Amino acid sequence: MVINIPPPSIDPVDKVPPTYGGPVPIVVIRKVGDYAEVRNVETNTILTYSLNHTSVFQKAFDSLEDGGLILVKQGSYSIETIELTNHKFITLQGTNRWATKLVAKNNTKPIIKIDGQDPYNRQASEIVIRDIMFKGASNPQSGHHLLELRNTHEIYVDNVLFEGGYRGIYMKEVTRIHLSRIWCYAPYANGIYVDTGTVLADQLWMDDIQVTDAPNARGVYIKDFDSYRITRAYITGTIDAIRIVKTDSGVKDCIGWIANVDVDLNSGSGIFIDGQGGVIKKVAITDAWIAGSGGYGLHIYNAKYITVLGGWFAASSQHGVFVKDSEEVSIVNARIYNNGQGYAGERDGVMIYNSRKVKVIGCMIFDDQPTPTQRYGVREEGGSDYNLILGNTFFGNISGDLSISGTNTVTANNIST
Repeated sequence: MVINIPPPSIDPVDKVPPTYGGPVPIVVIRKVGDYAEVRNVETNTILTYSLNHTSVFQKAFDSLEDGGLILVKQGSYSIETIELTNHKFITLQGTNRWATKLVAKNNTKPIIKIDGQDPYNRQASEIVIRDIMFKGASNPQSGHHLLELRNTHEIYVDNVLFEGGYRGIYMKEVTRIHLSRIWCYAPYANGIYVDTGTVLADQLWMDDIQVTDAPNARGVYIKDFDSYRITRAYITGTIDAIRIVKTDSGVKDCIGWIANVDVDLNSGSGIFIDGQGGVIKKVAITDAWIAGSGGYGLHIYNAKYITVLGGWFAASSQHGVFVKDSEEVSIVNARIYNNGQGYAGERDGVMIYNSRKVKVIGCMIFDDQPTPTQRYGVREEGGSDYNLILGNTFFGNISGDLSISGTNTVTANNIST
C-alpha cells in the first residue's frame, strides 16, 4: 500500500506527517511490552521484533533504500547508536510531540549519528527528524552527543527536545542544515556545537531555539563556519549564550546573522564574536535582548564589518558592549543601560578598546537605577581613534556621558538629559 501524504497538521497524533511530498513507503515502530517491532505498512509484515531497540530502528532505516517515512509510536526506546551512512530521503517522525523518547543506552556514543563518510559525495542526506525527545545517559561529562551530524547536507530537525548529554547537537563538515523548534535542556558542554569543516562549512539555519539550565555549557557555539542564521532564540542559565569563533586566519570569515534573540542570566557573555585566530567579518546582530550577563552583554573581539541594529543590552556585570581590537563596527539605535553590575563605577555602557572606525549612532545609553553602576555612556581606551559617536542620548551615568581619547574621533549632536 502506498499512502499519499496529507497536508501538515499542528500536532500530528497517529497521523501520517508531511514529508518531501508524493507517495512514500512507510514503516511503523511501536513498543510491545519491553519489545519493539517495526512493521512495513505496505506489506503488513513485521520486519523485526526485539528487545534490542537499536536493531529495530536500524532495520527500519535500512529497509527504506529509496527513502520513506518511519513513524514511531509514543513510548520510551533504549538506543545504543543508530548509524546512518548512505541513507537518503527518510523522515523519522514521532507521535504526540515529545511522547516518543529515544533514551541513550551508552554514555559515550550519540543516539543518532548521520555520517556520509565522504564530505564530497555526502551519501547520507535529505533526512528529517521531527517530534521526538532525545534523552542523554547518566554521566554526561563522558562526551556523548545526542545527535551527531558529519559529512552531510540537507538535514532537517524540527520540534525536538534534547535533554542532557554532553552536547545536544554536534555538527562537522555539514551544509544546508535546518534546525527549528529545538530545545536543549541541561546539556553538559554545549546545546548546539558547530565544528570546523574543511570542505563543508556553510549554510546553517536555526530558528526558534532554546537552551536552558546548563551552567557549564555554552548555548550555541559556532566555529569557523560561514553563512549561519540564528533567529528567535531563548538562551538562559549557560556560560556564553552564543559564541562565534574563528580559530584559523586561513578559514572562512564566519559570516552570519543573529536576530531576535533573548539572552538572560548567563554567567559569561550574552553574545561573543571571538576572532581569536583571525578577523571575523560580516556579522549582523538585530533586535537582541541581552540582560543580566555575568560577563559582557555583547563582546566583539578582532572583528570587522559588524553591524548591531537595535536591541537592548542591560544589567551586565561588565560593559554592556565591549568592542576590542576591531574595525568598522556599527552600533545603531540600541538601548544600553544599567551595566557594570559586578564592577560599579568601573564599567561602561560601550567600551571601545584599541579599535577604529566604530560608530555609535542614535542609541539610548543610560543608568536609571537608584544607585547607578554604569560609569560612562561611551569610553575609548587603548589607542582607539577615528570613531564616530553621533546623535545618542545619555543620562544617569556615574562619571559622565563620554570619555574620548582618540584625537580623530568625532562626537556630535549627542544629548545629555
